[in-house]
Amino acid sequence: MSESTNLTEKDRIKALFLEAAEREADAIAGLLADSPTEELLGKTEFALRDAVLKLGAKTLEGAANERAKKKGTKAVAPLAVVEHPPAL
Repeated sequence: MSESTNLTEKDRIKALFLEAAEREADAIAGLLADSPTEELLGKTEFALRDAVLKLGAKTLEGAANERAKKKGTKAVAPLAVVEHPPAL
């Protein structure tokens, strides 16, 4: 892959990430703003990690779908999001 092609691919993936981040930003900001200080490093921390993981998964899914379209294949299945069991 040439450097210019790689840059174009990088720019497309960055755009996918920024679109997903824009959608998640309000939820993340609300989570942090609404959480009591004593829960920031604990319950809220894990919820934030899950939100950021979801953001990465959406970006990965979008990049995989774009590559599949280029090759003329069907889009890939959505990535699974695993919910964590409640803390004991």
